[in-house]
Amino acid sequence: MITLEIEGTEFTGFQEATLSKSFDSASAQFTATISSTLPIENPIKVGNSVRVLVDGFIALTGFVDRLDSDFSSDDHTITVRGRDKTADLIDSTISEDISVSTPTTLTKLAKQVISNIGSDIEVVSYIPDETFDIDDNLTAQTGESAFDFIEGYCRKLQVIATTDGLGRLIFTRASSTNKAAVMLINQKDGTQNNVLRGSFYVDHSQRYHTYTILSQGNAIGEINLDLDLASPADMANRSFTVTDTEIRSSRVFNKNSEKSANQDQCEAECKWNTNIKRARSFAYTATVAGHVMSPNTDIWRTNVVVHVIDDFADLPSAYLLISDLTFNYSEEGSTTDITCVTSDAFTLQPVKLKKTSVSAATLESLAEYVKKEGVTA
Repeated sequence: MITLEIEGTEFTGFQEATLSKSFDSASAQFTATISSTLPIENPIKVGNSVRVLVDGFIALTGFVDRLDSDFSSDDHTITVRGRDKTADLIDSTISEDISVSTPTTLTKLAKQVISNIGSDIEVVSYIPDETFDIDDNLTAQTGESAFDFIEGYCRKLQVIATTDGLGRLIFTRASSTNKAAVMLINQKDGTQNNVLRGSFYVDHSQRYHTYTILSQGNAIGEINLDLDLASPADMANRSFTVTDTEIRSSRVFNKNSEKSANQDQCEAECKWNTNIKRARSFAYTATVAGHVMSPNTDIWRTNVVVHVIDDFADLPSAYLLISDLTFNYSEEGSTTDITCVTSDAFTLQPVKLKKTSVSAATLESLAEYVKKEGVTA
């Protein structure tokens, strides 16, 4: 069930509703539709505050962005759309030049940008080391995208900027320990299947044989921070190259670092770009019944590792990271679309996709849940 609370008032009469979120996106979004053969009196206004609850769990806190009204002589349909509070940060631009002296942290930087646009978005960081140690001044110019400015430094530190359903900006990294309470199963003639339908893709169009990141260092910053100062020639020619042997040699990727960086940071950014492009060349999507992982537990969440067994996707047993979710509600019932990528999709270190066997006893442990839910594939 998807419920909207708009300006504190609960709305549940929608015929259809969806809520979508991605691990590497700072805002979720929702759509809700109501139809009638009579004219609808609509109290909802663009700009209204909204909370979206999925099976009672808060999944979005933000504002109504848009209303669509379609009508004829015998039908009236209203569609409500909205996003998290963090959408204001994504849409806004810097109102006046910002200059931040280092050392500082990603959280302090984000708070200053949020203050600059006049917002009260809360910032929460789950990363242990977020300190900048190279730039003398982190600067943004009037008119520059507020979120792009922050995200550029997130990429430098290999950090994901996302949101948590409460309208907060969250800094985190991919989890390898947070595991789903239930598996995704789709076997030929399987009796414990809970995947209603699925799909996958393999796409090498954004992968390259060599990746090179080039950066010029910031001499003043290195002097002020008492770092070992490289020679002018070294500072002007910092670069790092990674080779992906699975891709033909005629495909090359060269990029200037978004921010000045030392050699170690240049290497980290290069590996980050390489591995993200490699890992995101594969994605698996499964649709399951309902919105919760299992009875009396949490709804499905991104940045969670899930055990997948799918004969049709050539995944006899793989551990994948949930990157995207879409919760669907209609008069016919509720489903969740779960998109997964390889577990290293947001990390520096590549991990090969492991395919192993799974015991019959493990599958049998799911039988009771599947039977209770009436899930078939």
